[in-house]
Amino acid sequence: MNIALNMHKTLADYRPLVSVMIPFHNAADTLDRCLRSVVALTYRPLDVIIVDDASSDNGYRIVEEMVKIYACEGLHLRLFRHEANRGVAAARACALAHAEGEYITAVDADDYIEPDAVDAYVAATDGGKADIVAAGVFYEFPNRRVPVLFRPGERLTLEEASIDSLHFLLTNKLLRTSILREIRPFTPGQDCWEDLGAVSRMLASGARTVVLEGAWYHYVQSTAGSLTKSDPERILRQHIAVVRSLEEWMVERGVAERHASFLTYLKFIAKVKWLRNPDALRRHPVRRLRGWRDTFPEANAHIMRLKHVRLRHRILFYIAGHAARLV
Repeated sequence: MNIALNMHKTLADYRPLVSVMIPFHNAADTLDRCLRSVVALTYRPLDVIIVDDASSDNGYRIVEEMVKIYACEGLHLRLFRHEANRGVAAARACALAHAEGEYITAVDADDYIEPDAVDAYVAATDGGKADIVAAGVFYEFPNRRVPVLFRPGERLTLEEASIDSLHFLLTNKLLRTSILREIRPFTPGQDCWEDLGAVSRMLASGARTVVLEGAWYHYVQSTAGSLTKSDPERILRQHIAVVRSLEEWMVERGVAERHASFLTYLKFIAKVKWLRNPDALRRHPVRRLRGWRDTFPEANAHIMRLKHVRLRHRILFYIAGHAARLV
């Protein structure tokens, strides 16, 4: 009994420093809510790194004032600023470089987090044994909240989830900082799928994972300024770049063959955007088909095996692949 009680006390006393990274660019309208939710976190000690990616609004002043007001024992707030806009990946890389915590989590400037989130995450590490703790999220729409949760017994793996799942979000996780740094997750200029690239590398490196069935993160849904809506061609280019850099990393680490099916799936999802831009496809059908054909051509033969893609879509893109041979 004494041994069990001592073990329980040791785990209860486990309070590693946790870093929170908050990148932002022209987010003055939502920064106050985001930062107030972070300083309201009940967990201590907490290291909050805020990176202004060259905002042109008054976001920097908002953060400066909050740093003065809320800095206290156990809550360390630091503000960094880029002189030129470099993108969210560069801002995350800056935050990661300055993080002092044993673990790190991320909060986006237009989102917010529940007060007991980090307490729940740290408790789930079982005294620091886990490298990743993942949880569900609340998707916040203007008139409704939709909880998206991990299923009981669901595991965090590369092969068992679609890319639009909880598995590849960054903001619903607590991550061991040393591993995240070692895998070099954020490439400046690759601002789409940077979270997928980071989580994929950690999982491929053999990180020990824990999945929680609850949700603590509020993911606010807005199309204002959305890159996905405003620049589909940039999305296409960046997704292809992320997949290429991830494959190069896996080859370098000797794990590409082990995760070949995952890489094939990613290649398909990246290249499919050649055919999912109706305006561009209507104006330049031959160019788009050739782009589809010539981007990751090694993936074309495996389209019908992609279990995370609906069968009708697999059939359509299989036909497109054959049509592309004729152009």
